[in-house]
Amino acid sequence: MPPIRFMFEINLNQLAKSLILIVMERALVLMIVEPSEEKEVMEKLKTYPEVIEAHFIYGPYDVYVKIEVETLEEIQQVVLDKIRNIPGIRSTMTCFLANFFEEN
Repeated sequence: MPPIRFMFEINLNQLAKSLILIVMERALVLMIVEPSEEKEVMEKLKTYPEVIEAHFIYGPYDVYVKIEVETLEEIQQVVLDKIRNIPGIRSTMTCFLANFFEEN
């Protein structure tokens, strides 16, 4: 008996879309904020979808946010075009996050 052969067509675009693993880039942005502007700055930061965490902190910085985007270029865009343009922010320091550990 001859072997049975199957013929099928693969849609490579659909296959690629189903196999893509999206790796998100994360960064912490530490900010020095003008006195008495902290609440307004925090309210504005919370409106950005890239900001996944925001906290007031004590020490050399006043506020930090964790941002999550798809590319490193997007981190630059968020910091330069959004965060640094918020009135009341004196300066920022951005720290790119490496691999992370989460407790279950």
